[in-house]
Amino acid sequence: MSIHIIKCDNMNKRKLIINIVWLILWLCTIILIIYSKTNNDVKLVMNNYNNSSTIVYSVNNDEILYQNNIHQKMLPASLTKLLTALVAYKYIDLNKVIKISSDMINVTGSRIYLEKDDLIRVEDLIIGMILQSGNDAAKALQYAYSDNPDDFILLMNDEVKRLGLKNSIFNNTTGLDEDEFNYTSTYDFAIITKELLKYPYLKDLIGLKEYKIKFDERTIYVRHKHKLLITENFLIGGKTGYTKKAGRTLVSVYEKGENLIIIVSFNISSDWSVHKTLANKYL
Repeated sequence: MSIHIIKCDNMNKRKLIINIVWLILWLCTIILIIYSKTNNDVKLVMNNYNNSSTIVYSVNNDEILYQNNIHQKMLPASLTKLLTALVAYKYIDLNKVIKISSDMINVTGSRIYLEKDDLIRVEDLIIGMILQSGNDAAKALQYAYSDNPDDFILLMNDEVKRLGLKNSIFNNTTGLDEDEFNYTSTYDFAIITKELLKYPYLKDLIGLKEYKIKFDERTIYVRHKHKLLITENFLIGGKTGYTKKAGRTLVSVYEKGENLIIIVSFNISSDWSVHKTLANKYL
């Protein structure tokens, strides 16, 4: 009788071990499927973008988490305005009031609809430029620094050199590329964004969803164009851009706990879904 019991116990143990092994194999298979799907999702959204560029950069670890043509010189469109904001914040008093001239509002593309003889603070110009991507606000900031608008452009390129960036040159504050061009790379722009994030004021500003610019007789309402700010829990800021020559450009900054990442893409038509997919994988 005892021998039979021992045999039964051994058989039960074998069955238990076999079941545990199968369970482990099943769990491993599920994990591999999920991991493979995530990788395939990233590859899928990046397919057919040989003329595009994307980077996922970890600020805390100073590490490139994902890269595609990150040193290729390309047109940044309105992402330029992040550098414009950084330089304006560093070198111009935010409370300085300037009078808008006809030269400042002689622009194409996105505007906050400044009018000649408006009196406006530099801070309001920076906010209108970042949220609404106002080209008139960006151009006005050049004159807020100096009567010679080229002086501000020199500051922008000095900032790029100070950061040690090799693939960037800027000729305007707007990112417009009809008559003159700005060139940069997604890697360079990740570093520019990293520098901007060092300043708490600017870090908060690029995540501001809406703002009112008040004048005596009217109010300008500006809203952030980065639509993922509404839907993504860990997205804390960013900037959109578009021209026909540059295509769509996008910066997204995500923060979760101690993890701070910057995603920059140039010339990707489905940039919203690309940024969401990359954030889900690397955040």
